[in-house]
Amino acid sequence: MNMKIKITYETERSLTLRNRTRTRAWCERCNAEADFVPNQEIVSLAIRLNKNVEDANLHKFNLPDGKILICLASLLKNGT
Repeated sequence: MNMKIKITYETERSLTLRNRTRTRAWCERCNAEADFVPNQEIVSLAIRLNKNVEDANLHKFNLPDGKILICLASLLKNGT
């Protein structure tokens, strides 16, 4: 007799960002107001979340001074 066992588990994550590192702005691709985080902060965050920073699905915003901001919502979406 074959028996199948199905195991389901849920995980919960907590993410804390310092207010000084994020910028609230309109994300054209989300079509909503979102938090943007500087590219240098995203690299360490992406490593912790096991995400690829070079992913084309990330919503990026280029500032006039050359800095790049990335939409936090696009980084946190599943499958990104």
